[in-house]
Amino acid sequence: MVSKSLEESTPFIFSSLRFFIAFFLTFLAVLFKYKKINVTKNELISGLICGVFLFFGYSFQTTGLWEGLGNNIFFAPSNPNKSAFITGTSVLMVPIILLIMGKANKNIHLWISIIIVLIGLGILLNPDVENFTFGDMLTFGCSISFAIHIILQGKYVIKEFNIYNFFLVQTGIVTVLFLIASFFEYQFMDGYLNCTKIVLSGLLITGILATFVAILIMVWAQKIVSPIQTAMIFTLEPVFAGLYNHFFTDYTLSSWGIFSGFIIVLGIIYHEYMISMEIK
Repeated sequence: MVSKSLEESTPFIFSSLRFFIAFFLTFLAVLFKYKKINVTKNELISGLICGVFLFFGYSFQTTGLWEGLGNNIFFAPSNPNKSAFITGTSVLMVPIILLIMGKANKNIHLWISIIIVLIGLGILLNPDVENFTFGDMLTFGCSISFAIHIILQGKYVIKEFNIYNFFLVQTGIVTVLFLIASFFEYQFMDGYLNCTKIVLSGLLITGILATFVAILIMVWAQKIVSPIQTAMIFTLEPVFAGLYNHFFTDYTLSSWGIFSGFIIVLGIIYHEYMISMEIK
């Protein structure tokens, strides 16, 4: 959806509208639930920090997919399959970053499950890793940014504060940063947005479902699951995309595609099973 929309829009203008939709809906939700906006200092600071890394993650990802990067061998965009695979490597980035911070579980079973999941992603997406482009490099920045965002958000949400206010600040700062980036994109990179059916549907689906609903649920869920578990679950995104394509579009899953989905799920189940054994 994002890749198709970026054929009719430049990345920062599209993303600023996407997050404005999410911010506006969150603002209405907070007003409806609490009748007023009352953000605490802790909610403000933590939301600002997480919002910055969320901005970097989506900036790298959308720019990496943008056709306007160029047409030569190096300055070329990533393709949706490679983008999804590289973004999925955040499942590896999270424990590596935690390991550097001295906070990771060094259990061998964690790394086995990560390898299983990455093998499944590789089979499912079949990324063209031989033709590495500038867009792919930007997408690795997305993977690292998302990993840091997951870790920080997991740290903050276990505190006793309002997750709606926290999410409101996040979407607000991301929207402001994208609006600033959009101004420079429009002034110096001939930024544009064509109000086509594809772009409008892309904005509504990504703004409402993929941002307002999905990330808000993620914020709530991280009060329960660890950053590594969150990154593991994120690897199911291309699996669900494949299933959606299989049943609702002309892109049917091959036998290898179905098999790879089972491998990814197996890696996650293996990780969760070993956690439950450690608890016992």
